[in-house]
Amino acid sequence: MKKWLLVILASVLALSLLSACSSPDAPADGASATVTLDGETITLSDASAGKVEGKTLTITKGGTYTVSGTLTDGRIVVEVSKEINVTLVLSGASLSCSDSAPIFVRSAKNCYIELADGTSNTVSDGAEYVYENALETEPSAAIFAKCDLIIRGSGALTVNGNYNNGIASKDDLEVKSGNLTITAKNNGLKGKDSVVIKQGEIKVDSVGDAIKADQDNDPAKGYVMIEGGNLTLKAGDEGLQAKTSVTVNGGSITIEAESNGIKADIDVKLNAGNVTVTCGSDGVDCPSISGSLTVNGEKVSY
Repeated sequence: MKKWLLVILASVLALSLLSACSSPDAPADGASATVTLDGETITLSDASAGKVEGKTLTITKGGTYTVSGTLTDGRIVVEVSKEINVTLVLSGASLSCSDSAPIFVRSAKNCYIELADGTSNTVSDGAEYVYENALETEPSAAIFAKCDLIIRGSGALTVNGNYNNGIASKDDLEVKSGNLTITAKNNGLKGKDSVVIKQGEIKVDSVGDAIKADQDNDPAKGYVMIEGGNLTLKAGDEGLQAKTSVTVNGGSITIEAESNGIKADIDVKLNAGNVTVTCGSDGVDCPSISGSLTVNGEKVSY
């Protein structure tokens, strides 16, 4: 394995040409309810906010839902208007589902997953999913959202993605804070349009890429941006993988990758922070003709 050490000390404020997916911190709309999990049963404090069918809770009203307890082989599904926000506060919650995503956001404007202070939470899926028909491919992660997904709070979350990805969004995925430990059969953190890390303690052990954004239909999307936090990434493929750009503006990142440490199709910018890469191929791979590596404003050869 090759080892690369990239240390970038910021002396000025790093400005990026790409804007992060800055989702608002405004409270979610509508209801305020509790969800109590008790092994085989789910209790929703506000019956008008959703429906419980067996071991599946479907949330149908925007608002804030505080989830606690243990759910064995069940799911929480969010299905609200695409103009409405939903916040799931995980407060000592443990969810598992053997044949689908334990948390599936089918529709919403934004979904916030808030990790309550002082709590430990776990979400685990099974090795095989069952879909309604042979053409279905979603959900494909233990926590899966078809809208912007924002993770915040000071609590801890362990995600075991035994089927495919750990945490995934079809739009933007943002981690504002939290203590995350993710294992994944494929990618650890995946955002179709972007992945942005603001802060947090993040550990990923993935068979595929540790962090990935793969939107290829819009040159303004498909990027990964790290603003801060402490990241320990172990990947069977790439550590940081972006269809367009990877930008590091701060934080401490340790990458152990079987393939490339950082890979982007257009450019890589390391503006600040500490990055240590141990890899089987290139520390930084930017194969596009227009690709560039920028360190504190200076272009270097690679």
